[in-house]
Amino acid sequence: MAKVYGDSVWGISSESGMYAQSFDFDLSVDENFLPDENGNEVAGALFNEKGTFTLNGFEKTGGFSAVLGSSIAMSNAIDASGFITGDISGALTLVTGLKRSRGSRAHRAVDASGVFKPFLGALQV
Repeated sequence: MAKVYGDSVWGISSESGMYAQSFDFDLSVDENFLPDENGNEVAGALFNEKGTFTLNGFEKTGGFSAVLGSSIAMSNAIDASGFITGDISGALTLVTGLKRSRGSRAHRAVDASGVFKPFLGALQV
C-alpha cells in the first residue's frame, strides 16, 4: 500500500473483473468557425461535447466482461459535469473496442476503449 504525502491523488481503482493499470479519458468538442472576406475567423461555434476512454489492465480470475456497442460502468470514470455545461445525468459510456492479449510468461491482458456521449440518453430498442 502506498503512503502518499502532499495534496496528490494517487493510483487507480480496481475495475470489475480486472486489475486496472491505466485509464485515459479525453474530452473534446467539434468546432466550426466563419471567416470574413479576408479569411479572418470572425464568428464560430463550439458544439457536440464528447469524450473517449481507454482502460488497460489484467484479467482477474473469472474474467473481464464487456460487450461491443453496449454501455459500461467504470469505477475510474471521470465526473465530466465540471467540464460540460448542461444536464448529463443520463450520459452513456459505450464500448467500441476490446483487445485481449496472452503470453506464455505473462498475465492475461485486456484493453477496452470507447466513447462518452454526455447528451445521449438511455438506449432504446
